[in-house]
Amino acid sequence: MQVKRKVVFAIDTNSSGGAERVIITLANYMSRHGCDVTIVLGNGKESFYSIDKSVKIVDIGLNWDKKGNFAAIRRFYERYVFLVKYLKKENPQALIAFLINMELPAILAGLRTKTRTFTSVRNSVQYYSKFICLFRKVFYPMISGVVFQSAKVMGDKDFVKLKNSRVIFNPLTEDIPEKLAPIPYAQRKNWVISVARLAPQKNHGLLIDAFCKIADRYPHTELHIFGEGKMRESLQKKIENTSCAERIYLEGIEKNAVYVHRDAKVFVMSSDHEGFPNALVEAMVCGIPSVSTDFDSGVASQLIQEGENGYLCPVGDSTTMAEKISKILNAQEKSQLMAEKATETFDIVNTEAVCEQWMQFIFQ
Repeated sequence: MQVKRKVVFAIDTNSSGGAERVIITLANYMSRHGCDVTIVLGNGKESFYSIDKSVKIVDIGLNWDKKGNFAAIRRFYERYVFLVKYLKKENPQALIAFLINMELPAILAGLRTKTRTFTSVRNSVQYYSKFICLFRKVFYPMISGVVFQSAKVMGDKDFVKLKNSRVIFNPLTEDIPEKLAPIPYAQRKNWVISVARLAPQKNHGLLIDAFCKIADRYPHTELHIFGEGKMRESLQKKIENTSCAERIYLEGIEKNAVYVHRDAKVFVMSSDHEGFPNALVEAMVCGIPSVSTDFDSGVASQLIQEGENGYLCPVGDSTTMAEKISKILNAQEKSQLMAEKATETFDIVNTEAVCEQWMQFIFQ
């Protein structure tokens, strides 16, 4: 009987973020394809994404709320100690860790136990502190592999010494298992939507400004922003100070918001910087005509052919963003053709295609 390959994933929580979704999609896929899979969580209180019953869950149990530098150091140490013991006991063929809270202790534990360790750069280089950049320069060349989400980021000077690296896009959510036909323009609701954490990086203020520039031209169109975060209060105040506040909604978190609202007329990503824009990809696959800032990782410009399957605008430019949204709202026939072209993105981001690339990278 063939022995199953043992794979351990490590991430802090099963919350609503994009990295969490990717980890769980990979874990589910590998488990269904003959691997013995475990997900190690720093804090297992949240369970946003569905995990297959065949995947084992191990909760370190760091469910305490103390703050400050000492608390952070203690949590790091507890993760590291747990992972060293766990890896020695289980001896997996691969350890895959995402996001810095779990990535740092996992890499050190993997080196300590001589476990083949992999990670993924989940954002643009400028997003990270000097400490994290230094950690990567020192330790990334020592581990088994690093996955990037764009060639531009992989080519950064910080990563020239890596012995094994590859660009792999994020897999599409498993709730979209097949290529979709876009909803006809005449059946779409008069919504402009965005799906992202309410965080400075996502720059929802830019989107609100852009919407207000064209609101008078489209009196029946509404802006709906899905997501939650620390910027909610300041964004709500900004909305209240606009002339179209009654048509701008902060909707909070809604699972599969892009898919559920694929009958919107426009999707907008207004981020200042991104690693891989999961929500933008989902919007394109769902056939929502999309506008995105051309953020620094270069992924948006890899995905969007200007005027064919979407529109790009400079980071921070609300005037150009407003113009591109107007182009979609004004041109029914062209917008429908754009939506149909955008659904072809499915071919490069579907779960099967992306997870197979990960399997090849890890077990090559």
